Amino acid sequence: MGKVMRVFFVLLVTVFFVFPLSGVEKAISRVVSDETTKGAGLELVWQNQLPLKDGEKISQMFVESDRIYVMTTRNYLISLNRNDGAFIFGADMGMRGVTIYGMDRYKDIVFVMVGSQLLEIDNQSGKIRRNKTLPAAVICEPLRNERFYYLCGADERIHAFDATDLVQVFEAAAFNDSAAVGLAVDDEQVVFGTKAGNIISLEADKSKLRWQFDAMKGIVRPMVMEGNNLYAASRDTNLYKLSAKDGALVWKFPAEAILDEGPVVTDKIVYQPLGERGIAAIDKESGKPIWKSSESRWFLAAAGEKSYVFGNGKLVVMNNKSGNKECAADFADVKNITSNTQDALIYIAGDCGRVECLRPLKRK
Repeated sequence: MGKVMRVFFVLLVTVFFVFPLSGVEKAISRVVSDETTKGAGLELVWQNQLPLKDGEKISQMFVESDRIYVMTTRNYLISLNRNDGAFIFGADMGMRGVTIYGMDRYKDIVFVMVGSQLLEIDNQSGKIRRNKTLPAAVICEPLRNERFYYLCGADERIHAFDATDLVQVFEAAAFNDSAAVGLAVDDEQVVFGTKAGNIISLEADKSKLRWQFDAMKGIVRPMVMEGNNLYAASRDTNLYKLSAKDGALVWKFPAEAILDEGPVVTDKIVYQPLGERGIAAIDKESGKPIWKSSESRWFLAAAGEKSYVFGNGKLVVMNNKSGNKECAADFADVKNITSNTQDALIYIAGDCGRVECLRPLKRK
């Protein structure tokens, strides 16, 4: 009954509280004021007040294709149309207080790990298609390709499961027994990084080594596999671009900071968080620096020559051509963000569960 009532309430909220761009948004509370938004050269596209319960907050968001997915601290998953904010589905993951490891989408399935349980959710209806406890406690987000699910286990090994029946196909460890801490996959291979700095590529369906690259210190997640290239950040202060075919070094960017998270990769630019030192924009082809911002830490979106980054309660607009800061805006009430590499739409959320979509103002 509780789940049915909650979904019904979400539908009601969607009908009455999802506002596309119009004069209506001025009458209701905003995460970022209309004045501040316009001062940063942005405008509101839509906003949606999610029906969170007392004490419930948004824990994570991610964008994939035409959707934005929101997970709450009660392990409740909400899917919205990212173009107009319309409600698609709500799904209760259960197991309150148990850590959610990632949210990802493969074709028409959204999948998450709740503790050691793998849940597959139908991307249209929100119904749980499959819920199975796997024989391995996880320490990072699972990934999948056409045939397999992969995860890093608490036993410091990677585990591969057949996507059809979820039977384990193989497991593997680094030759030096260093713990596996992150993954990247395509249909040909699975790549994992280790605490010792190893980047190891295996055949997709067996623990046969394809290649290995060794950094000086531990690899941090996420690693990004894009086409024939792999991007990986290391605690040795370097961001590496490798050939995904043989592990050959394409370029190395010296970040001059201890890196604690991996990059965001777009069409032309790689954005690397620098911890307390900010964020760097790097030319994707050459590995040369474009700009650094000490005021922000995370990439939001890009439009033309502009990059929008966030951190320390502030939105910063950087010019990718000149390398200079164009402006900054007070986004102190923004508590959750997600990176969007598909287009110029910016997604932010406040403590109260309000999700907003912004876009650059059109030039007249």
